[in-house]
Amino acid sequence: MEQPVDNGRPLDGVRVLELTHYVAGPYCGRLLADYGASVLKVERAGGDPARGLPPAVRLDSGESESLLYLYLNHGKETLTLDLKTPEGHERALELVREADVVVENFRPGALGRLGFAWEDMQQANPGLVLTSISNFGQDGPYRDYRAWDIVADALGGLSYIFGYHDREPLTHPNPQAQYRAGTCAAAATVAALLGQAITGVGEWVDVSIMECVAAALRDTMPQYTFMGAVRRRGASRDGGFGSITACADGYVIPTAFGAANWETLTRFLDAPEMEDERFATGDGRQLHASDLTLLLRHRLEHCEKFGFFHGSQEWGIGAGIVLTPAELVESEQLASRGFFQSIETADGREIRAPRGPFEL
Repeated sequence: MEQPVDNGRPLDGVRVLELTHYVAGPYCGRLLADYGASVLKVERAGGDPARGLPPAVRLDSGESESLLYLYLNHGKETLTLDLKTPEGHERALELVREADVVVENFRPGALGRLGFAWEDMQQANPGLVLTSISNFGQDGPYRDYRAWDIVADALGGLSYIFGYHDREPLTHPNPQAQYRAGTCAAAATVAALLGQAITGVGEWVDVSIMECVAAALRDTMPQYTFMGAVRRRGASRDGGFGSITACADGYVIPTAFGAANWETLTRFLDAPEMEDERFATGDGRQLHASDLTLLLRHRLEHCEKFGFFHGSQEWGIGAGIVLTPAELVESEQLASRGFFQSIETADGREIRAPRGPFEL
């Protein structure tokens, strides 16, 4: 097989000026840096607040370095500027003129009040791509509202379908809406760069974190708009094959999706009791879900999760397992694809962290 030609990273030579803080903006810049862009992060006076967020690494010097800040800003250069001073404003304007892309996640209108509105940047650099990430976008009645990740999940429609229907809605752990917005912003920035290369004209990319969440609900809104159907949260904690279930050394997801038929699944589990006529149809299995769950738990309580996982795949059943953080870091699948990369702390120690979510 002919080996692919190494053409370098696709964004080599692209200059990015990053005026961001927290997660969504820095993650966008981090992805662009991963794929070759030269990213200069401008921090406000006092530094990015993420520098003080736990967990932190204790350095040899006795100071602490935030793991979140380290992860989000790996591969970037940093500079502190006070945009409110004449000197800081002029220096930032010089950087705008030199940049191909500016990524920012100030509140809408805030940069404009500092003399860096889209029109100001476009006048300084007509070919510039400006990527703005905000909670709700650059216009609309919520434009100036404040929000955290849990609010974006809720207003984006995700929380309503997450959890159990007889309990309150849930949200994802960690700032997943922020990371999703950063990923969407990076993809949109690359699309705008393509347009810039073709036409020579810049573009203002407007990324709403709320919309990034709502856009992922591929079936919830169409079900309602076309059918009037409202998808609700899971029916029961005793979800049978659709739920996470304990085994001898952890947890498995014994989903029946992908099985050729019910008989295949019961043979794989060596569970003739599941061949009872009550479970012969999908409706029957749903009707008797509690009984089926008890049988399933009994069959799985002595199984080891990796044996169950690999065995299910051999039978054509798409089961899964719940990996601990330690198991995730040691995953043979991720290792084979070079998913983890080394990031150095200020005193030279290495930390393993995920690379970008796709390969080129």
